Amino acid sequence: MTDNTPAGRWASIADDNLTTKQAADWLRRSDATLKRWRRMRIGPPFFTVNGRVLYSKTQLQAWVETCRQQSQEAA
Repeated sequence: MTDNTPAGRWASIADDNLTTKQAADWLRRSDATLKRWRRMRIGPPFFTVNGRVLYSKTQLQAWVETCRQQSQEAA
């Protein structure tokens, strides 16, 4: 049974996604770098929920893999 309360829905979203700080830690970058990348419209895809910036774990991993492939092709 799913928890359909606002807190339950947020917990479900939070389980599948990372905050800016968590994503920055995972990427070994500062959260300021991710904020700058958002302003410049570069970097990993993100979305907002009630004003909170979140990064999908799946999309973040795919973005890293794309960057890895591009750097290998350029070498």
